[in-house]
Amino acid sequence: MGNYRNKKYNDYEIQEDYVIMYTQKDEPFLVDLEDFYRVKEYCWWMDNRGYLRAKIGGQSIGLHQYLISCSKGEIVDHKITENKWDNRKANLRVGTQQKNCMNRKISSCNSSGVTGVSFDKSKNKWIARIGINYKKINLGAFDNKDDAIKARKEAEKKYFGEWSYDNSQDREELKIGT
Repeated sequence: MGNYRNKKYNDYEIQEDYVIMYTQKDEPFLVDLEDFYRVKEYCWWMDNRGYLRAKIGGQSIGLHQYLISCSKGEIVDHKITENKWDNRKANLRVGTQQKNCMNRKISSCNSSGVTGVSFDKSKNKWIARIGINYKKINLGAFDNKDDAIKARKEAEKKYFGEWSYDNSQDREELKIGT
């Protein structure tokens, strides 16, 4: 596509109850049909973190923040799917920054494949931990990695509830056009 910087609008395809829109670089993103008429007034682009943004009133604003109002101290989160390009209301929720941290993706330096589970060489045990309200809770030391994972997942269910990010399994990604 030619010079996308001069583009003043986003292309789109209207579906039954949502709209597939395209950024300046033809990257697809989703909005609800009911929000389309507000959203189409601005030219949206994807920032370096994968969020959709537009200049509104002289300021850069995220599409998810534009669509959902929240009180001071709250943020808009892309639910558990983490699809930043899916800005339909079913994929957005309001919460605190602390809750949002509960569903972070696994760290790139994690070697166990599960957040909060690590191997302690000095004890020759798998250790399970979880952080709650800025405090670390030791969930136990286990001979078996699967037992440590189970303890961590049970603690996530107890403490994080719907905000838990199940990073121990491959997750099915929503595909546009399927």
